[in-house]
Amino acid sequence: MVDDIRAKLEKSVKTGLIDQSFISEDQFRPKLLLNIPPNQKVLSSILIELETCERFDFSVAFLTKSGLATIVHALNTTRENEVPGRILVSDYNNFTDPDAIRFIQQYYSNIEIKIYEARESRAHHSKGYLFYHSDYTTMVIGSSNLTQQALTNNREWNVKISVTKESELLGSTIAEFEDFWKSARVPDEAWLAHYRLLYGTGAEYRRELKKESKEELFELGNKDLSSFKKNSMQVKALNNLKELRSARESKALLISATGTGKTYLSALDVGQVKPKRFLYIVHRDAVLGKSLESFKNILPDKAYRRLKSDTMPVEGEDYVFAMVHTLTNHLDTFEPDYFDYIVIDEAHRAGAPSYRKILDYFTPKFLLGMTATPERTDGHNIFTLFDNNIAYEIRLNQALEADLLCPFHYYGVADLIVGNEVVDDKTEFRRLVEDSRVKHLDEALKFYGFGEQKNRGLIFCSRVEEARVLSEKLNELGYRTASVSGEDSEEARNRYIERLNLEKDEPGSLEYLFTVDIFNEGVDIPKLNMIVMMRPTQSAIVFVQQLGRGLRKAPGKEYVTVIDFIGNYENNYLVPIALFGDNSCNKDTLRKLVFGGSIGLYGPSTVSFERVAKEKIYKAIDSAKFNHKALLAEKYNQLKLRLGRIPKMTDFGMGDSVSAALLCTYAKGSYLDFKNKVENEKVLLTPKHLASLRGLTAIMVKGLRPDEAVLIQLLLSGSQVSLKSWSDTIADKYGFIPDRKSLMHALLMLDDGFYQQADKKKYGDVHYASFDSESGRISATAEFKMLLDDGIYRAEVEDLAAYSLQEYERSYFDSRLDSGLVIGQKYTRQDVCQVLNWQQDEKGDIFGYKSDHFTKTCPIFVTLEKDTENISSTTNYADHFISQEFFHWKSRSKRTLDSDEIRYINNYKTNGLKIHMFVKKSNDEGISFYYLGEVDILHSENGTIRDDKNNREVSIVGFDLQFKTPVRFELYNYLTS
Repeated sequence: MVDDIRAKLEKSVKTGLIDQSFISEDQFRPKLLLNIPPNQKVLSSILIELETCERFDFSVAFLTKSGLATIVHALNTTRENEVPGRILVSDYNNFTDPDAIRFIQQYYSNIEIKIYEARESRAHHSKGYLFYHSDYTTMVIGSSNLTQQALTNNREWNVKISVTKESELLGSTIAEFEDFWKSARVPDEAWLAHYRLLYGTGAEYRRELKKESKEELFELGNKDLSSFKKNSMQVKALNNLKELRSARESKALLISATGTGKTYLSALDVGQVKPKRFLYIVHRDAVLGKSLESFKNILPDKAYRRLKSDTMPVEGEDYVFAMVHTLTNHLDTFEPDYFDYIVIDEAHRAGAPSYRKILDYFTPKFLLGMTATPERTDGHNIFTLFDNNIAYEIRLNQALEADLLCPFHYYGVADLIVGNEVVDDKTEFRRLVEDSRVKHLDEALKFYGFGEQKNRGLIFCSRVEEARVLSEKLNELGYRTASVSGEDSEEARNRYIERLNLEKDEPGSLEYLFTVDIFNEGVDIPKLNMIVMMRPTQSAIVFVQQLGRGLRKAPGKEYVTVIDFIGNYENNYLVPIALFGDNSCNKDTLRKLVFGGSIGLYGPSTVSFERVAKEKIYKAIDSAKFNHKALLAEKYNQLKLRLGRIPKMTDFGMGDSVSAALLCTYAKGSYLDFKNKVENEKVLLTPKHLASLRGLTAIMVKGLRPDEAVLIQLLLSGSQVSLKSWSDTIADKYGFIPDRKSLMHALLMLDDGFYQQADKKKYGDVHYASFDSESGRISATAEFKMLLDDGIYRAEVEDLAAYSLQEYERSYFDSRLDSGLVIGQKYTRQDVCQVLNWQQDEKGDIFGYKSDHFTKTCPIFVTLEKDTENISSTTNYADHFISQEFFHWKSRSKRTLDSDEIRYINNYKTNGLKIHMFVKKSNDEGISFYYLGEVDILHSENGTIRDDKNNREVSIVGFDLQFKTPVRFELYNYLTS
């Protein structure tokens, strides 16, 4: 094994230091680790190593609670696996957090921590991470301290290199570590008490605070509007609003995540419009007061009136702020055109009768709606109320990218109750409040609170009584909590919020408020630093609303802790949808997001799951029914409402909505088939037209390659098409010259020559293009031209072709190999037949693998976790990864090295056969497989497999294969975990 590692390391060194084209295993290559959110973070490498190493040493100048928060679940794994570790930190600049030190001492008996005290002659400022494995060590050395910014977001340089234990570099690094370790001290309680007096007084710490204060969204008391410091959202939205008004639009909707500065934006826009009279409408009194204060900060010279039932504004009053229910009762106080500019805050409520009454009455010169969540499930079309004019849109992930929100660290933990029975959707109330569950909550609050001196949290529960009892039981444990419900008056709610904002030693202060949904919106508590979810996620929208309660920036607030107790809930699959904003309804995408954790999020925010919680999410994803009418119709109608018209296929490709391909799959045909299922008015076409659309959809909807769609577009334009002009169009647009075989195969597809007879009949037996070999010209057939005479049909074909190229550019263009395949993408057997230019669709005849002598290609399809209950013993092959670079694969049974098909495969080098490997984790992932690239055969030998049915051994051939490109580590981990 040692020799094997040495060989891998030698190869990796050649790739990393001498020749980047040399093939070696990705895991061992020297590489520069950078933070390039959301797809690359230094943190990812640290987490992977912590979860796989046998021991570790860290030497960092700075350790913070936020840095600890990013790796805490990985540290839990080291504790569970009894992996020893040492962490050496410094008191340099008094930056290292004493609570982070104490937390490690308290919770991790497997980890020793020491602190090196800075001296005038020699300060400790190193940043290095050593991970020891059985026969090699991984070193990460560079500029990243153990802080959230350094591991996730800052421009850091770190070199990762793997070495043997005999390495000179490792030896000198360990010697340096040991030298500092011997000179460092164990921070006992007396030392920590003294250090707490100094903590935060150093220059480095002050620089961080100054940097943080620069990121504030506003500057109070700013009298000069032109000098007001606007954030990126506000700058873009203000410009868009100005352009809309220049185009004589009188309404607009701003969609902006909570905490991104919507109220200040509206004040800035009012400042640039300068209306004589202005009206601001909100749902709740608490929000009204804060909004009024924000306007006074921006526009201090205006006369303001807070509308109350007993105090009507007098003639000439400038700016009026009103709650909706007060205003509806006094509309006749105003003329319809009294206000020049009206803002509707929480505009997602604007479909309610009270709001509609106001909107129907007033006729302002400009109307602005503002909301974080415009999507509704109650049938109200919020977009139409604002003429479908979206001034600007920034959702959670974009707001994190723009650094407009406070970072969060999300922890998915398993929700347990007495007897290890897990909470589910039907759990009785008495079990939700049992002492064992209260203890579980208590432990989580203490652990994920990281010794925080003042936690301010909202805890969301399923039931009002559950919230009340849990609050009482936590109070018995010494906490200061209260429960709030819809039964409480707004005044009572506001008093609870005020108590939550009090300092810890002030009388009446609270640490947590238990609630059931009432604080999803319309409440502003900037100091919140913890969100706890003790209820199933029933809606991704509500999840984001509740998460958003804590994301507003505030002085001294470094991050927000989010604890999500995950039980056996059917809707657990909504968690990754909400966290990552992925609405594709693609199970595989959701699995990869859960597995990838923080990859997929911008900025220093992180996502991590306990193992059990992760399994519950996977189970829910497996069981989710995304391909059903109600869900897909909802996604379709959401986009329709946003656009104010029936969406095109390309509209789905532009945003973060479900893919139009999924809609076609559900309809078992074309996009028109789907629209006819969900729209009241059906579009009537002839059976031939409908069948043709289904056939073209089957060919193009996935965007596997550009060939067919480009040719269809050329034929639709009426231009003369030659092989050269077709090829040149692809080359000009995508930067590669398509292979003639690929073009001729696309012609075969469009000349009805690829599909099996049953599919040809289903797709109308339509021939779309004909090729004159003498002239080299391609033309639309008379049959296709006749179909195109129907304007509806032509529009559907145009939309389909454009969507196909959109999908190609999004998923395949950047990483396309000469074969046309893309490593890491998923393909069905039929897709592979198409991309590899097989003369006929042979998806039903591949049976795990098949060699095509015409194209000299052999795709191999492997399901790693087989459904052993539903397959025979002779097809239960023990296919498995040996490493990222090697794979063991079995042929079909009743084959030997002398079988014709096996000899042809083994002679791949002499006959030019290309062997392509496709793998999926289990049948739960559907009929698609990950493409892992070409493989070489290292060894093959005869073997046997048990035939239980006939009680005998039958022959089989085993192969050891080597990937020409080692499997990417994240994908390898996902497939083998």
